[in-house]
Amino acid sequence: MAKVVCMGEVVVDMFSTQVEVPLEKVNSYIAVPGGGCANVAVGLSRLEIKSGFIGMVGRDHFGKFLANALAENGVDVRGLKFTEKARTTLVFVSNTKTGEREFEFFRHPGADMMLSPEDIEEHLIAEAEIFHFGSISMSGEPSFYATLKCLEYSRRHNLVISFDPNLRPHVWKDLRQAKERIKEGLKKSQLVRMNISELEFLTGENDVEKGSNKILKLGPKTVIVTDGERGSYLSTGKLFRFVKAPEVQAVDTTGCGDGFTAAILSRMLYWKEKGRFIWELNADEIDEILMFANTAGALTATKKGVFPALPTYNQIQQLLRNTFL
Repeated sequence: MAKVVCMGEVVVDMFSTQVEVPLEKVNSYIAVPGGGCANVAVGLSRLEIKSGFIGMVGRDHFGKFLANALAENGVDVRGLKFTEKARTTLVFVSNTKTGEREFEFFRHPGADMMLSPEDIEEHLIAEAEIFHFGSISMSGEPSFYATLKCLEYSRRHNLVISFDPNLRPHVWKDLRQAKERIKEGLKKSQLVRMNISELEFLTGENDVEKGSNKILKLGPKTVIVTDGERGSYLSTGKLFRFVKAPEVQAVDTTGCGDGFTAAILSRMLYWKEKGRFIWELNADEIDEILMFANTAGALTATKKGVFPALPTYNQIQQLLRNTFL
């Protein structure tokens, strides 16, 4: 029984074996399992939190590859469906020496877009405590309506709802639709994690506190904004905190936000089981959560590929001890 259910995309990341080479000139790739929501599910499992995944892959070799990868990493895959209507989504990724990325989605359509409301099994959500989703499943149909069905079930069964806008402009018909649907997701969520550029896209603000306040007015109780290697901010309307991230040698920044989010959800679950929600915690407790999550995100950057890089609880604690003691 999963305590956190993640719904969204699971894809094959085709990582360039060459550094500082644009995608149009790359001639060699390595296939690695990925996808924002799948990464979070694996990150939670790595932190010894029982997680489940709801999504869709093609009935093809890549789909089997992804299903096996999730299961091998301890994720409950009862909610993973197969389709013959589309191929498993592929994402081609190039890297710079600093770990920054360029993406190209092969998703016209991709199997992850084919998930329908009828594919959603309510009991898989009802038995959980937290529901996490991203915006990529909202960028196409019928997966948009499947996302709404998951949110309906989550609200019905009183789950805490976590949302990562995870803006990828090229998967949307246009940015107006992206903004509308992401704001719909914000209105139905209690916790939101986004990066600086996503905050500016949604609010028009580059001031994190002002932008966070605008997001809070849409409905969430807690807004977390990550700022890459600098660290992260958290705002509840009553508290506004910033915590620096530890320094690491970045190899690949793909999935750092997902590793961060998994760590946030693990700590949120810890406090929830003590009878307190994240938006009820004091400044010291919030700082501890951000420090833990910053460290998880930093460690994710130290290896190529997301699943293999997602850290364990002991690895996070080791880096925390080395950094702050």
